[in-house]
Amino acid sequence: MRTVLRYKWVVLIAWVAMVILSIVTMPDLGQMTRESEPKIHAKYSSQMANNLKKEMSNSSKNSKDVDILVVFHSDKPLTKNELSEIEKGVDNLESNKKLGVSNVITHFNEKELKDQFVSKDKSTVMTLFTVNRSGKQLSDVREDVRGALKSVSVDHYLTGNKLIQDDFGQTTLKGVKKTETITVAFIIVVLIAVFRSPVAPVISLLSVGISYITSLAVVAHMVQWWDFPFANFTQIFLILVLFGIGTDYNILLFARFKEELSQRKSISESIVVTYQTAGKTVFYSAIAVFIGFSCLAFAKFSVYQAGVAVAVGVLFLIASLLTVVPFFMSVLGMKMFWPVKKVKGKVNSRIWPALSSFSYRRPLLGLLIVALITVPILFFHQGKLSYNSLDEVDNSYESLKGFNIVAKEFTPGQTMPVEVVLKSDKKLDSSEALAFIDEVTNSLRRVPEVDTVYGPTQPKGNPIEAAYVNKQTKKTNEGIGKAEKGTEQINSGLKKILAKMNAGSKDMSQVDQLYKGTKAAQQGVQEVGKASKQIQAGLDKGASGAEELNTGLTKMRSGVEILVANTSKLNSGYNSLYAGYKKLGDGANRLQSLMDQIKPLAAGVKVQVYGLNPQGPGEQAKVAALKEKVNPLDAQVKILDNGLQELNVGFTGINSRFAEANAGLNKITTEQKKLLAGLTQMEQGSRALAAGLKKGSAGEAQVVDALGQIDTGLGRVANGQGQLNDGLYSMDNDLKKLQGGLSKSSKGLGEIDKGLNKAQGYLGEVAGTKASHTFFLPKAQRTGKDFQKSLDAYMSGDRHILKWNIVLEGDPYSEKAMKTAGDIDQTISDKLKKTKYSDSKYGVGGLSSQNRDLNKLSTEDFTRTATYMMLGIALVLLWMLRSFWNTVYIIASLVISYFSALAFTEVIFREGFGYPGLTWSTPFFSMIMIVSLGVDYSIFLMMRYLEYRDWTPGKAVVEASRKIGGVVFSAAIILSGTFAALYPSGILTLMQVATVVILGLFIMAFLMLPLFLPGMMAVTRRLNADPDGPQGEKGSL
Repeated sequence: MRTVLRYKWVVLIAWVAMVILSIVTMPDLGQMTRESEPKIHAKYSSQMANNLKKEMSNSSKNSKDVDILVVFHSDKPLTKNELSEIEKGVDNLESNKKLGVSNVITHFNEKELKDQFVSKDKSTVMTLFTVNRSGKQLSDVREDVRGALKSVSVDHYLTGNKLIQDDFGQTTLKGVKKTETITVAFIIVVLIAVFRSPVAPVISLLSVGISYITSLAVVAHMVQWWDFPFANFTQIFLILVLFGIGTDYNILLFARFKEELSQRKSISESIVVTYQTAGKTVFYSAIAVFIGFSCLAFAKFSVYQAGVAVAVGVLFLIASLLTVVPFFMSVLGMKMFWPVKKVKGKVNSRIWPALSSFSYRRPLLGLLIVALITVPILFFHQGKLSYNSLDEVDNSYESLKGFNIVAKEFTPGQTMPVEVVLKSDKKLDSSEALAFIDEVTNSLRRVPEVDTVYGPTQPKGNPIEAAYVNKQTKKTNEGIGKAEKGTEQINSGLKKILAKMNAGSKDMSQVDQLYKGTKAAQQGVQEVGKASKQIQAGLDKGASGAEELNTGLTKMRSGVEILVANTSKLNSGYNSLYAGYKKLGDGANRLQSLMDQIKPLAAGVKVQVYGLNPQGPGEQAKVAALKEKVNPLDAQVKILDNGLQELNVGFTGINSRFAEANAGLNKITTEQKKLLAGLTQMEQGSRALAAGLKKGSAGEAQVVDALGQIDTGLGRVANGQGQLNDGLYSMDNDLKKLQGGLSKSSKGLGEIDKGLNKAQGYLGEVAGTKASHTFFLPKAQRTGKDFQKSLDAYMSGDRHILKWNIVLEGDPYSEKAMKTAGDIDQTISDKLKKTKYSDSKYGVGGLSSQNRDLNKLSTEDFTRTATYMMLGIALVLLWMLRSFWNTVYIIASLVISYFSALAFTEVIFREGFGYPGLTWSTPFFSMIMIVSLGVDYSIFLMMRYLEYRDWTPGKAVVEASRKIGGVVFSAAIILSGTFAALYPSGILTLMQVATVVILGLFIMAFLMLPLFLPGMMAVTRRLNADPDGPQGEKGSL
């Protein structure tokens, strides 16, 4: 210390230079605070998911890409014009290369995402995209995005995890400024009240402020150069701890310096004695605080590790207290306490010695009082922690407004879904991989508290019904059923055709009889012609042959009547035969049409049969037998088709000849009627033969001509009938062959029908099994444009990485959501076991999974850090006190103070303010603060206690309490007031930490140190359990 006093001006100049250098080179702390991101170790599932997601989007693991959710909202359903405006704005975002926008996900590009990105009342539309910051600050990114969307008149908000975190940083910065102002003002007021001087507070603030500025600069440079951990709370905690304990240490030093001056010692000697006594206490206390915060280096979570910055600040504080404060003591002397002129000794405490004396004399009663105050509250401690970081951010920020709109218009879980990202060395777009992915998707949907699962095979959150084997088998089964009915109809039709053809073959003899009848009619006409010629010759000979003519005419009329009747019968027979053949031809045409329908059906049957995928040996044998029966189906159908075509050609020719024959018979009938009419007239006119011989001769000539035409017509008819008869006999032979083919086809169709019936039964059994509920798409559909869009949305370009988005039913911040994230993780692990994808890497990301990891991480860090901290502080206390039991009692007092204060705080915020519990980081930070700061008060007391080594323990502890009680009380008030400066920040975690620390410090100051510690020392002394303590009369003070 004498060396420091000798070179005090050099020391001061060095400090001034460091402060100036720190201020000039100080990095942008605001940007550091806003952009500090909690870093979770890569082994945790949420961090693995983040890394795989970046790999999926071809981003670096250290990428500063920002995922932004734009929320377009109106109080009414959005109109078509507004939607068009929004779509143009999104297109502008995507096309603006300067923005670096990528991975745009919107329902405007993918219609299947409409349910996810458009609210049910159509008033809200979301668009998600990624922005490559390229070195830009988040504030600049926000302004660029707003500029790209300036043409959109609909209210829109930018939100997302990093934007909310940035706004949390803004909230923290505002809190830092408020805390700085309030802390400085409070410390000045307290120090003025303690020392009755404005000078001492200034010196205290200067010494602490120098250490704060220089240590903050060092920490900021370490963050900038060596990636030293930094968090939103780092600067605030640095202010609180340095100004809190720094002021406490200064009070202790100033009080001892004033005490030494009151003994008429010189300034230099007073400084040396002060630092030999109080300085040693300050040094040990600072070392304990340094060890406490240094133990945060053993934490795995970056937010906790950032607390090591306080340890750095403590080192600079120690250096400042050992150099800067002595400088002012040396230069100012008693002027430090101006305007006080008369130096008085330190005012002793009255409360502490009374409490210490009472507890030492009646330890059980003193310990009972401590227990009654601290223990009952522990039963109200539920230990519930809240991971809702939104409680930390002011609702006036844009990111919070956007988030709240999404939470209102959509389900809470949809705003922050769980993401499962999986990477495999095998391609994940094969039919087998897609079936496995879909199986995992269905398993994830069955996890309790899961609402919807979106993935490559279920992009809309629901199974694609047509893509499952059981549905396809059902349709195949239905098709086979229809094919079976078709074959039955064909078989029935063939049997009817065969029956008609058999009946038709019997009618061929009627055509031969018709031909013979026509010949006979022709001969009759020829005989009538001969008679007519004779009549004509007789008419020419004169009236003498009139009677002969009349007789001949009568015979001829009778013959003609018979001829007309026969011709009419012939014509009627021809018409019936023609109608029958015409119906037969129409039936053949319909059969041909049915055959055209049978061809694809038969082909489909064969495809369906060959498409069967039997599972067991029994099923394979059945399918093989079915294939053998189906194989000849094509050939039989082809034979049937050719036969039907030939049949239709034959019927066409036959119907044409029938038409010609009918036309000839109709003409013959007409002519015969004319002949009969003429004969009737001739018979009537024969009586007036003499008068009408000339007319009769002319009429007879007409008759002769008509008979000639009839003869010619009948000849043609006979020739046509002859050709018809030959054709029918030829067709009869062909029909017999066709009958044979149709008969075989009928039998084959019967066998096919039986096979289809068996196939239908087999497929029915297959469709009813769980194994058939398997995702399967044919290659054409799997590689189609529509399905590839779904894969692009949920898979990487090389198809080796995929993701599922899982919407939870409840609040993503809740404990249930965290448990669900764990269940999802376990489900993925179980599904991968004993599969070809067992070596795949995967991670479960999203807020709920991150909170789950934070819970696990914070619990592990709490246990680990608390253990190392307690061990470190215990070693310091053992080295200082040389007493095991006193060390144990101090550690116990810290632990009791911590848990009691934590329980009180939880009850206050749960019952008084309606919060579900403490924030997740409150227990950790509170423990660090109470243990690190609370041990100071214990060291203050015990170091003074050790100055009375020659006294009995009772007297020593009471005297130490009298001398140090006021200092501890003042220090507790200053620290409490310093932490109370956190309340105006509005940050829930800081307010809760402040409450725990304030309560813990007062429990230490009013219960643990004056009651618990003397009481335990008395119990130990009476049991002779402390052989290292001062010796004296048992039970005496």
